[in-house]
Amino acid sequence: MRKRYYAIEFMAVTCSLLFFTHTVSASQNPVQSTQAKPAAHKKEKKLRRLLEHVHTPSVVNTETAPPLTATGKLQLAFTDFANPFAVVSAAVKAQYYRATDAKAKIGYGISGYGEQLGAAYLDEASAAMFSTFIYPTLLHQDPRYYRKGHGSLPSRILYSASRVFVTRGDSGQKEFNWSQVLGSTTSTLISATYYPPQARGWGRTTGNVGWSLLGDAGTNAFNEFWPDFARWLSRKL
Repeated sequence: MRKRYYAIEFMAVTCSLLFFTHTVSASQNPVQSTQAKPAAHKKEKKLRRLLEHVHTPSVVNTETAPPLTATGKLQLAFTDFANPFAVVSAAVKAQYYRATDAKAKIGYGISGYGEQLGAAYLDEASAAMFSTFIYPTLLHQDPRYYRKGHGSLPSRILYSASRVFVTRGDSGQKEFNWSQVLGSTTSTLISATYYPPQARGWGRTTGNVGWSLLGDAGTNAFNEFWPDFARWLSRKL
């Protein structure tokens, strides 16, 4: 969830800075801005296309789609954790644990942070593998998010949150999302083997599973509303 919010914030700030810089340059150099207008216009068009087509391979924008093969699910899982956002998310999580959660802190100094970062990234990788590849393949479920894209704001928020527990089978029929629930649970149980003993326990593990599913709901909300946000932001440029 954090990686999606940080991505939105980063892109929003970057776009604002680009727009501000362009405006200041145009006011200070009116002749040059006229000459550079075609190039600037092309850059703005490229930026709009980038905003509207952020790579989200796990999102389906149509009501139906052909089922994924086992290989397709594996490729999707790999895309989920082998990207810069996953590394950033792991780094934020590692720093959060070291700063605020002594029970989950691993080691001290630079080497300790390296171990903490590795553990956080392993969390990302195992969650992706179990929720996107292993369980969906075994249970014949579709790990992708089918975007609603219409309706009222509350209905779309409710829809995106409900997809944590509702998914589609490879047959296209709606099913309970065992892949997501079991994937988050399995990944959390595995993480207990490499975090400190004091960070384990039934209550803590149950809480971590709940937070993981809440994070998945946040990711769904990002996938649901990102195209709308991107179009709104591109019109402001």
